[in-house]
Amino acid sequence: MVFLGDPGLCSAEDLDGKCTLRAEKGFTGPGFELIKAELQVYFHGLRLEAFDCDEGCVFHSSFTMSVHLDQTDVVNNYASVSGGAARSQAGDIHLYVSSGSKVVGNSAGVEGGVVSSAKGSIFIAASASEFTANGAKRGAIAAVDVAQELHINATASTFSSNVANRGGVAYCQAGHASLLLDESSAVVDNVANYAGGVVFMLSGTVNMSIRGGSAVLGNHAKLLGGVVSLAFGELDVLLDNGTVENNTAAWGGVMQVEGAACDVGVVQSTVRSNSASYGGVLYSNFGASQLSLHDSEVSSNLATESGGVAMSGNAVMSVLASGQTVIEGNHANLGAVMASNNGELFLTLVNGTSVASNSATSGGVTYSSARDTNIDMRQFASMDNNSASNGGVAYAGSGDVVVHMHDDAAARQNVASQNGGLVYGEEGVVLLHCQNRSRLEANAASFEGGAMFSRHGGVRLLAIDESEICANTAVRGGVAGSETGMIEVELQANARVHGNHADQLGGAWFTTYKGMVITCSGNSTMEDNTAGSLTMEGDGGAAYSVDGDVSIYTSGQARFAHNRAIGGQHAGHGGVVYVNHGQVTIVSIDESSFESNSASVAGGVAYVQSGSALLDLYDESVYRNNSAGLAGGVLYAQNHDTHDTIVSAHISGASVSENRAAVGAFVFAGFGQSLSLIAENATFVIANDTLFQDPSAFPVNSSSVDAAQQALLSTHGRLAWQGDGDLNCASNRLALLGCTIVLVEDAAVPTDKVETQFLFSYFAPAAIALIGNDVTLSDAGSHLQAVAVPVDAAPYCVTDVTAVAVSFLPPSSDAAFPGAQEPSADASCSLACTSASSETYVSLPADWSCLFRDCDSVVQLKRLSSSSVEARFAYAVDGASPPLSLTALQGAGATLSPEYAFVEASDDGLCSISYSNATLPPASSSDPAANVFYLECNFEDLTAPEPNPNCAENVQDCVWMGYDEQCGVVANQHNCSKTQTNLEFLRFHWQPFVDPES
Repeated sequence: MVFLGDPGLCSAEDLDGKCTLRAEKGFTGPGFELIKAELQVYFHGLRLEAFDCDEGCVFHSSFTMSVHLDQTDVVNNYASVSGGAARSQAGDIHLYVSSGSKVVGNSAGVEGGVVSSAKGSIFIAASASEFTANGAKRGAIAAVDVAQELHINATASTFSSNVANRGGVAYCQAGHASLLLDESSAVVDNVANYAGGVVFMLSGTVNMSIRGGSAVLGNHAKLLGGVVSLAFGELDVLLDNGTVENNTAAWGGVMQVEGAACDVGVVQSTVRSNSASYGGVLYSNFGASQLSLHDSEVSSNLATESGGVAMSGNAVMSVLASGQTVIEGNHANLGAVMASNNGELFLTLVNGTSVASNSATSGGVTYSSARDTNIDMRQFASMDNNSASNGGVAYAGSGDVVVHMHDDAAARQNVASQNGGLVYGEEGVVLLHCQNRSRLEANAASFEGGAMFSRHGGVRLLAIDESEICANTAVRGGVAGSETGMIEVELQANARVHGNHADQLGGAWFTTYKGMVITCSGNSTMEDNTAGSLTMEGDGGAAYSVDGDVSIYTSGQARFAHNRAIGGQHAGHGGVVYVNHGQVTIVSIDESSFESNSASVAGGVAYVQSGSALLDLYDESVYRNNSAGLAGGVLYAQNHDTHDTIVSAHISGASVSENRAAVGAFVFAGFGQSLSLIAENATFVIANDTLFQDPSAFPVNSSSVDAAQQALLSTHGRLAWQGDGDLNCASNRLALLGCTIVLVEDAAVPTDKVETQFLFSYFAPAAIALIGNDVTLSDAGSHLQAVAVPVDAAPYCVTDVTAVAVSFLPPSSDAAFPGAQEPSADASCSLACTSASSETYVSLPADWSCLFRDCDSVVQLKRLSSSSVEARFAYAVDGASPPLSLTALQGAGATLSPEYAFVEASDDGLCSISYSNATLPPASSSDPAANVFYLECNFEDLTAPEPNPNCAENVQDCVWMGYDEQCGVVANQHNCSKTQTNLEFLRFHWQPFVDPES
C-alpha cells in the first residue's frame, strides 16, 4: 500500500490547500506506473493535474489496481487513446472517490475519459464527490472494452456535464453495468452525441437505482436514450424517492432498449418533462417492457411523434400504476402515455391512480397501430379530461381495445374532437366492461361515439353491479358509434345508462350495416337518453341503426324510461330506437317496462323506416305512458321499399297502458306493412285524448284522406293503426283472448269523437277475433270497435275477410274449451262493408263462425256442404304452406275422419284447407250456436323424422307430410332444396278439444 499526501513531499505549488502534482512540460508517461498486482494507492489532500499520455496518464497498470482519492482532485488529465486518469490493461480498476474530491476535465481520445479497462471490470464508489466535464468518444467517465462489469455507486455525489458519443458517464460494450445513486446524488446535464446520455451498453444487463432523494436531470442523447441506451439484453431500473426530469433524446428521452427486456419500477418518485420524438421516457423495441408506478407522479413528458411516456416498437408493453399515482399532462402526436407500432399494450390502474389531462392527436392516453390494447381500472382509479382528435383515451388501428372498469373506477370528461371520446377503434372491436359502481361519465366526441367508436370492428359493452354510463355526448351515438360493426350492449344488476345525448342520431348508440343487440336484466335501466334538441333535430333517443337489425331483450324488472327523440319537421322519430332498413325486435319478460319514452313525431319507443318489427311482451311487463306527437305511441313502422314486411306484437300476461299518439297509440303500421296484434290475458288501458292537432302533417298519403277524415283519425286506432296497405301483403290480424280493456275518456274530447277504433286498418285486408275480453268504458255511450276499411267496398266485403268490424265479445261462463269463448246470440261475428265516408255493418252469414286459439293465428271455419268444411287461417308461414293435422271436428254433431292435409295460401294472404269427409248438421239461421264448430288441432304428436341421409343440407324428410311418392322422387334426385320444411307451424300448439259434458 502506498500513501501519498504528506505536504513535506510536495515540490510544487500549494493550491486550495492541496499539494499539486503536475506533469512537467513534455512529460508523456503515466504519473504512477503500478507494477505490482493488487496494489492499493491512497491520495489525500492532493491535486493530480495535466498528465498527458497515450493510456492511463495518472495511473497505469497491467494488473488490478485500487485507487483511493480523499479530498483529492484529478483535473485536466488527457490520454490520446484510453483512460484519461487511469487504465488497466488486464485487471480490474477500483476507484474510490470521497470527501469532496473532484474529478474534472479529464478526457481520452477513444474511451474512458477518467478510467478505462481493456480486459477487466471497473468499480467506482463516489461519496460526497464530483465528476464534471470529463469526456471521451466512449464513456466520458468510465469504459469497459470487453464482456466485463462496470459499476458506479454514488452517495451524495454529482455527475454533471460529462460528454461522449456513447455513454455520457459510462460505456460497457458487453456484460453487466450498474448505476446506483443514493443520498441526494445527482446525474445532471450529461451528453451523448449518439446514444446513452449517461449509460450505454451494447449487449448485456443494465441495473439503475435512483433513491434517497437522488435526481437524474437534463441529460441528453442526440439519438438513443437520454439516460440509458441498451441494444440487447435486460434493463432494470428502480426509482425510489427520486426524480427523473428534463432528459431528452430522439428515441427514449430517458431509456432506450432494442431487443431487450425492460423492467422499470417507480416508487414515491417524480418522472417529469422528459422528451423525445419516440418515447418521452422509454422507447422499447423487440423486447417486452414493464413500468410499475406506485405513489408517484409521471407528468408533462413529451413525444413529438409517439408515446409521450413510453413507446414499444414490436413488443409487449405494460404499465401498472397504483397507490395514488398521478399520470397527467403528458403529450404526443400518437399516444400521450403509451404507444405501440406492433406490440400489445397493457395499462393497469389501481388504488386511486389518476390518469388526467393527457393529450395527443390520436390516443390521448394509449395508441396502438396493429395490436390489442388492454386497460384495466380498479379501486377508485380514474381517467379524466384526456383528449385527442380520435380516441380521447385510447386509439387502436387494427387491434381490439378492451377496457375493464371495476370497484368504483371512473372515466370522465375525456374528449375527442372527432370520434371516440374515450376509445377509438379502426378495424378491431372496442369492448368496455364496467362493474361494481364504475362510472363512464361526461365523455364527448365532436362527431361520433361520445365514449366509444369502432369504424369496422363493432362495440361491446357490459355494465353490471350498479355501474353507470351517463352524460356522454356526441353528434351521433352519445355513448358509442360504429360505422360497419355491430353494437352489443348488456346491462345487469342495477346498471344504468342514463342522461346520454346525441345532437342528431342515437342518444346512446349509433351503428350502420351490422345492427345492434341490447340486453337488460336485473333492475337495470336505460333512461333519460336523448337525440336532438330545441335547435337540433334528432332520431333514436337511445339507439339508431341504418341497414341493420336492432334487438332489445329485457327481463328482471329492467326499465327503459324517459328516452326522447326531439325534432321538428324532419326528425323526432324513435324515442328509444330508430331503424332504417332493418328489423326491430323487442322482447320483454319478467316485469320489464318501457315507460314515458317519447318522440316528437313518430314511434314513442321504436321507429322503423323500410323494415319490420316484432314486439313480444310477457310476464307482467308493460308499455306505459309512451307517446308520439303524431303516430305510433309505442311503435311506428313503414316500408316504402318492398311492401312485404310485417309488424307483429304478441302480448301475454302483460299490459299496454296509456300510450299516446294521434293515430296508433300502441302501434302504427303503414306504407306496405302487415299488422299482427295477438294478445292473451293482457291489459290495455287506452287514453282517448287528442294529441293529433295538425291534419296537414299526417304522415300517410294525404291524397287518399281528406281533411275531415284526418281530423277524425285523432281518435281512430287508439291501440293500433294500419294504413296504406297493399292487397299483395299478408292480411292484418287482430286477436284478443281474455284481455282487460279499459278506455279512459278525456273530457276535452268532443262527443262526436268518443267512438274509438281499437284497430284501424286502412286500405288493407284484416282478420279479427275478439273472445272473452272484459271491456270497461267510462262513458256508457262509447263504443270500442276494431275496424277495417278497404280501398273499395266492392267486391272485397261480400265473402272475403277484407273488411270487418267486430265489437268486443262479452265473457261467457259457458266455455266450450279452455281459454276460448263461444259467441252469444246477441254478440256474434259480423261482416261489414265500410266505405271512406260511411260505416255499414252486414250480418255474418249463418254458415260462418269466428274462433281464436292460443297461438299466433286467427281461424275461421266455413261449412261448404253437409259433408265438407273449409278452415281459413289469417296466417301464412313465410310464404310456405304448413302441414296441419286436424284429428277431430266437434260441435253440434259434426265429425271428421283423421287425415293429413296440406294448407295452401290464398291470394289475400289467408291459408285455407278443405275436407270432404265430414258430417255436418243443417245450417241454422236462428241459433248461431248451432253453427259453431271446434277444431281439435294437435301438433304435439307430429314429430320430425331423422334427417334424410341424401340431403347434404340436413333438410327434413317429407314422408310424414303425406307426400311419400313426391318425397321419394326428390330424394332420389338428391335435390333436397325442394323439400326443405319450414317448421314455423309449430307456433300453433292449439289446446285439445275438451267436451263440456266431461
